Amino acid sequence: VQKKRRRVRERGFLTMSTVKLMVCGDVGGNLEELFKKVEAVQKKSGVFDMLLCAGEFFGSQDIGGEEDQQPNYVDVNPLKDYASGVKKAPCKTYFLCGKEWGPSLDQGAADCKRVAPDIFFLGVAGIIDLNGLRIAFMSGSFPFASTGNLELMPANKIMAMHKPEKPVDILLTVQWSTAAHTMLKDAPAPDLGEGRVGTSAVSMVAKKLCPRYHFAGTQGVFFERPPYLNPPANFNPGTTKHVTRFFGMAPVGNQDKKNRWIYAANVTPVANMTEDKLNEIPANITHSPYAPPPLAAGGAGGR
Repeated sequence: VQKKRRRVRERGFLTMSTVKLMVCGDVGGNLEELFKKVEAVQKKSGVFDMLLCAGEFFGSQDIGGEEDQQPNYVDVNPLKDYASGVKKAPCKTYFLCGKEWGPSLDQGAADCKRVAPDIFFLGVAGIIDLNGLRIAFMSGSFPFASTGNLELMPANKIMAMHKPEKPVDILLTVQWSTAAHTMLKDAPAPDLGEGRVGTSAVSMVAKKLCPRYHFAGTQGVFFERPPYLNPPANFNPGTTKHVTRFFGMAPVGNQDKKNRWIYAANVTPVANMTEDKLNEIPANITHSPYAPPPLAAGGAGGR
């Protein structure tokens, strides 16, 4: 037993405990398609501990939509049959609300509210522990430049809860940050069209929390960003200086094979990792998109 524990520590992990999870993009009320895919993955790879849903979970029922930032409450509840027990989720499922909110939910709902057996609404904003993973989350739809007190209330709540000595394993948001697609060095940029990308509210949270993984939706494409190095100034003395991996998830059920809408991984919680393992720097590292670009030779800024 002693030798086995020693070998585990030498590989960089304090225990063999990892969390088997899946993450999907915007569900848009398409639970049938989502759970059919999850069941297929589990049939091949075994049962997963959880499914995290980034982006919009409910589908819009508004003809033409609305331009304001107020939530829309959908008329059709895709969770009805799951709440009644007619249908069953294939694994524990956790979701956010963006512009669209379920008819039984409101912005004052408690964190991790159970809405059906094995299906939970994470809440408006917070940091919780699930299966040993420290997960930060933020619901809501925010403008590109979020400046008002109400717009920044969820972001400020999360940042106030964060403790640098307790690194966040996963940040789950509805929207991208405004900068996730920048500072890519030689990596190809995602095709995001001509409009503005994301919201500064998410940028603030991502910069402050320095999560190990960040998953977001709503941009309609899959994008796995090269890992970026968080600025040393973001960490207190004695805390870890790990990298962040960002994933933009495509909408559930889209037919473009390049735009993946489900991602599966085994994630080891920070609590089960050695500092050396946590601080490993991958070869394809980039500068942080949330910090000023480094000066190149001759004083020119990097891209």
